[in-house]
Amino acid sequence: MTTGGHNLHQELLQWRDFKVLEKDLDGDDFFGPQIIMSNKILDRIIDLAHYSKIITTTALFEQTHWCYADLYGPEILKIIKMCIPLPRPPSPKPVASVSVSVLGSSSLVNQHSLVPNPQPIEAAGSVDGPSAKRPRKCSACGNYGHIGKCLFSATTVSNMKSF
Repeated sequence: MTTGGHNLHQELLQWRDFKVLEKDLDGDDFFGPQIIMSNKILDRIIDLAHYSKIITTTALFEQTHWCYADLYGPEILKIIKMCIPLPRPPSPKPVASVSVSVLGSSSLVNQHSLVPNPQPIEAAGSVDGPSAKRPRKCSACGNYGHIGKCLFSATTVSNMKSF
């Protein structure tokens, strides 16, 4: 456990003991301080705080399903931020620039040959999503909606009427 995780563990234990005394639940020998927050939830909060997964009280409830998340969530978030500060977002990396020096007019190196010509890359599907399927067309009768040999195509039916 990291130093921040150890400090968070100690602070949550102290907070839990304080809440038990504040709510006058210290006489409960069966549940003890776990009546406010179980050890399982306490450990889960420490693990999630280590990975910065608890930022709001809603996230606290969704990740732990702790029944007191709405009531005590802001206090828990304050303790988490005090012990394990949120990491700073990474700064954008500067774009690497390449300087090309031309050796002179008598050089065999062409300045434009060092820079590749960017070509657009065509995707397999369209930008809006997969391409729409064409309706199926029967090779026997030419109608849409089915494939396979149609025993009685429109031409066959018209030919049969002439008999």
